[in-house]
Amino acid sequence: IIQHTKPSILTAANDVYNEAAVKLANNNTDVVIFPYPIKDVFYTHPDTHAYREILKIKDDEILITVPSRIIERKGIREAVRMLELLPDNYKLCLPSSINPQDKTYWDSIVMSDAFNRTRNRIIIPENEILHDDMPALYAATDIVCMPSYYEGAPVATVEAMASTKPFVGYDSQGINGFIQS
Repeated sequence: IIQHTKPSILTAANDVYNEAAVKLANNNTDVVIFPYPIKDVFYTHPDTHAYREILKIKDDEILITVPSRIIERKGIREAVRMLELLPDNYKLCLPSSINPQDKTYWDSIVMSDAFNRTRNRIIIPENEILHDDMPALYAATDIVCMPSYYEGAPVATVEAMASTKPFVGYDSQGINGFIQS
C-alpha cells in the first residue's frame, strides 16, 4: 500500500507505533511521532461538581478514575489492591464496570478479598458513561490511573493530560511513551 500510494509522511502515536511504521516505510517515507490530537478545550470542562455529585464524592474525598475496559491486561485487579493501601478518603471509579467486557475476570475481582475490604470505596456508576461524558468525569477526578500491563497508544493518557489531571500509569510499553519524568 505504501509503495502504491506513496504517502509523503506516516504518523505514529508513540515510540511503539513509530518502530512499526519505520519498518513499513522501509526508508521510502518519513515517519513522525504525532500523539493523538485532543482538543484540550473539550477536556478542561468547567463543571467539576456534576460528576462528583452524581458519584456522591464529598469535597474531602480523592477520586481516582481508571478509564479502562474491564479486561485482564488493564490491571483492574491491581487498582483495587492499590486502593487498600490508600487512606479511607480515596475512592476508585471504574466507569467500565457497569458493562464489563470480560465478565469472568470482573466476577473474579468482585469476589476477591481486596474488593470486599474496599467495596464501599469502589464506585460503579449507575449508568454507562459515554465518550462524550468523559470530560465531565475527568473534571470530577483528582487522579487518572492506568495500571495496564501493556498498551499500544492509550487515548486515555492524552485525555487525562488534556484535562490537566495527574496521570499515573504502569511502566509499560505504550503508556511510558506518553509519560516523562
